[in-house]
Amino acid sequence: ALEALGVRGSGTRVFGSVSRLDPVKDHATMIRAFAEVARDRADCVLLIVGAGPERGNIERLARELRVESRVILAGFADEIPRFLAAMDAFLQPSRAEGLSLTILEAAAAGVPIIATPVGGTPEIVSNGETGTLVPVGDHEALAAAMRSFLDDPEPFRRMALRLRTEVETAFSTARMAERYRALYLEVLAERGKR
Repeated sequence: ALEALGVRGSGTRVFGSVSRLDPVKDHATMIRAFAEVARDRADCVLLIVGAGPERGNIERLARELRVESRVILAGFADEIPRFLAAMDAFLQPSRAEGLSLTILEAAAAGVPIIATPVGGTPEIVSNGETGTLVPVGDHEALAAAMRSFLDDPEPFRRMALRLRTEVETAFSTARMAERYRALYLEVLAERGKR
């Protein structure tokens, strides 16, 4: 259970992330931002789900910034929906990204998203409308967004509901199947012209 990870105390807000522990995912910026927030807020923890080569560096930085007791490294997990259900806000401060499946999963789970506008993320998250976008590598901007969430989570929840609706509409299996069908028909029609 998530309680076994030390995640759910009453009133504790969970900032979470699901990704490979890789430099491109920029967990260092996430840890620095969390450390700033944690300095004056005892009501939050950071849950990082994933495995990878950066684990040692993440642990070291959390120790250096004295937040290791409030940073939970859950390791690799298959049951992502269970972890998303424990998160109050989803963080993804990546330096580069394709079309992020974890952002889509967080969106479908209705978890408010704070991310960087890289790769396909701005196609999913519209800043101030369906989530919050912060500059790449800017731990102060990320910390400010996290503090705003802690001070008043309601606007973030409203944006998450809007995004959930959009994602369910745009990325449903039926919608994707229809897009593939249209693409195949277009390719076949092009081939027929040659």
